[in-house]
Amino acid sequence: MQTLTTIAKEALLPLTGLAKTMAIYRILSKQIEKLYENYPALHTHRDVTLHLLEKAQEQEGSTSSEGLPTVVIAVGHSRKHDEGATTWDGSTSEHGFNLKIATQVCELLEQSGLVKPVLLSKYGGKTYSQAIKWLSDKVNSLSDVALVAELHFNSSSNNKATGHEFLYWHSSSKGAAIAQTFSAKMCETFPKLQDRGAKPIKKGERGSLFLRKLAPVCLLCEPFFGSNLSDWNTFKDQKAQRELATSYFEAIIESVLS
Repeated sequence: MQTLTTIAKEALLPLTGLAKTMAIYRILSKQIEKLYENYPALHTHRDVTLHLLEKAQEQEGSTSSEGLPTVVIAVGHSRKHDEGATTWDGSTSEHGFNLKIATQVCELLEQSGLVKPVLLSKYGGKTYSQAIKWLSDKVNSLSDVALVAELHFNSSSNNKATGHEFLYWHSSSKGAAIAQTFSAKMCETFPKLQDRGAKPIKKGERGSLFLRKLAPVCLLCEPFFGSNLSDWNTFKDQKAQRELATSYFEAIIESVLS
């Protein structure tokens, strides 16, 4: 059986800089996850350890968000009375699912100390256009916003539609690069899921108002089709949800800090 040191050495040999840092994070994260799966009794120990670490950080002031780039994680369909689509079995709303994922992503970003995460999950406004105006004003009030990622999942009347896609404003070269990074991370994490790619969006197309109205680089994340039985069977699993959050986290760090 390979030791963690051997695995790390083999995986990291060709890598440098940020890529090496993220590879280290990925290796450790997977190994720790396996450890806790095999030894459930350690869960309490993990929770206590995380609590103590967070408390120590607060007391020592070891982490400061001053001067860090801001990353906004927005939960799609956050307007009042708008829950978005529902999953194939009707058990989960788009907003409910993505609020959980967004919270996990923000926790990972906060713990990294590399960016300042802002979670937006309750939009103002009664109509969609009013909600986008509210979101734009809110984002514009923040400083040094490097990315706004709005989390969704797809739905279609064709229940065979499947896969992940990431939407960006067609004239944004940064948006295109970030969408491709997210797409690549999803391919690594969920290799069996269809890759629908990074998609440029023009005025009048789905998601165009959000992508063109906000000043910073924006991305619409559609990791799967809730209307597809196979897709939902994958993502209703808590392990897959953690992997999705980690995939987003890695893509954000590599996009913002590269």
